[in-house]
Amino acid sequence: MARYFELGDTRLAYKFERCEEVILIDAYLHVKPRVNPTDQQWMREFEFYFFAAGKAVTSDAVERINRVLGRIGRPAISFPETTVYEYGRNQDSGFKISERAKIRDELGSMEAGIRARLVEAAKADAQLLPPARVSYKEYFARQDEHRRASEASRMQIQRRALHAAVVKSALIAPKLRPEDVIMLVSETDNAELRERLLGRLSVPEILAVIREVQDQEIKNALVRRVIDRQ
Repeated sequence: MARYFELGDTRLAYKFERCEEVILIDAYLHVKPRVNPTDQQWMREFEFYFFAAGKAVTSDAVERINRVLGRIGRPAISFPETTVYEYGRNQDSGFKISERAKIRDELGSMEAGIRARLVEAAKADAQLLPPARVSYKEYFARQDEHRRASEASRMQIQRRALHAAVVKSALIAPKLRPEDVIMLVSETDNAELRERLLGRLSVPEILAVIREVQDQEIKNALVRRVIDRQ
């Protein structure tokens, strides 16, 4: 019957099928004359956004209508989350304005018994609509999960970029101590970067630091460097 979504200010709002708008407008016509004169602001806002602008309906407006319905002894209206079809998905505000005005005028001019039967038929149609394929909560849970995954991926990329920048900056430094070169080599698994770093060491520098190296792979690379230069 309704598709739930959040407005920009995080208020929950509904997009309706036509049968649902019949139910809502019928309730509106019942409560409009009964709204207290000091509590008219929300009604003016509802009338403007729903009838004049063709917009969606906020849950706050439905709650206020229900309060008046309860005060005058009429049953509350509710809109479970269900699949919406062509009417509910239609974004043409001019079309919605025209249809809602038509429903309002027809209901307002009907004999009470005929109107009651029409509203009951609309409620029966609404009950036949299937549940939403993806609920509002499920949609936002998936969006939140996707956001967290994207954030984790972005942070990982940033860490890699920072690491590469540090290593590259070391490569263009005017002079590195041999122990600094060994430290940078141990911090990267990029073969090209390792070779470029080790290439900065002279044979005497290699001989000075090789006993302090714990990583056997790096030791082997240093030994190869010494052999290749002999």
